Amino acid sequence: MTDNLNIPHLISELGNPNQEKRHEASNALKLTGAAAVEPLIAALQNTDEDVRRETIQILEYIHDERAVPAFLRTIHDDPVRNVQTLAITYLYRFVEAPGVMDSLVRVARDDTFSGKRRAAVQILKTNKKMDGDFWLEVLNDSDEMVVIIAIRALVQTNDPRTANALRITLGKWAANDGVIYNIFNNWMALDKKPTFEDVAPYLSSSDDITRGRAAWILGKIGDLRAIDLLNSLLQDKAQVFKEDNYAPYQTVSSLAKTAIEQIQKVNRH
Repeated sequence: MTDNLNIPHLISELGNPNQEKRHEASNALKLTGAAAVEPLIAALQNTDEDVRRETIQILEYIHDERAVPAFLRTIHDDPVRNVQTLAITYLYRFVEAPGVMDSLVRVARDDTFSGKRRAAVQILKTNKKMDGDFWLEVLNDSDEMVVIIAIRALVQTNDPRTANALRITLGKWAANDGVIYNIFNNWMALDKKPTFEDVAPYLSSSDDITRGRAAWILGKIGDLRAIDLLNSLLQDKAQVFKEDNYAPYQTVSSLAKTAIEQIQKVNRH
């Protein structure tokens, strides 16, 4: 264990331009454990950004709840936004501590920096304690990744408003292939599935994965109106995804062909 008299020196070494020296100091402070917590908390006020970054990671490793109030101050008051975000990221281990959930919700709702909102909503999604009302609110965020996290979290709540909310979100983000992909992927997990009208327009997307996913979903829906549209994709050889590492790539064409077969099979009965 490190001599307590060495702790201030080790903390100052966290800002050393020599990476090896920083690494040695960080490891020594981690091994020091609880005795280093109070000096490390004080180091969160250090003027050196590198010291503050390293300090956050060491405190997360030591996992002492005494650091929580300092982390909460950091996520709102640190002069560097990326340091604020790092502090949020490491709060996932302390979500049961007083004030943490309230602070994360405040960041998710009100913070102007999208990186912080992303970090906050990811922890809240993992925690699974927020209800449909909260995720429906977050679904209106202006940041793509925040919206994608909200989509995934909302589906897990089993809120009866989810399908309609996804339909509205699909309209708002019609030009964003990442959001569209996540809406389709998660919507299929609901009892109330998307309709032909919801999905058909995306067969003409410029994004290969979106076209392939739309073809796949139309096969699951089973609406005969999709067949002519799917036929138009039978020459589309764009590679979309693999079922696993050893399988060949699926193409838009192969997905469209399978979808047509599924629709015909469903409608023969």
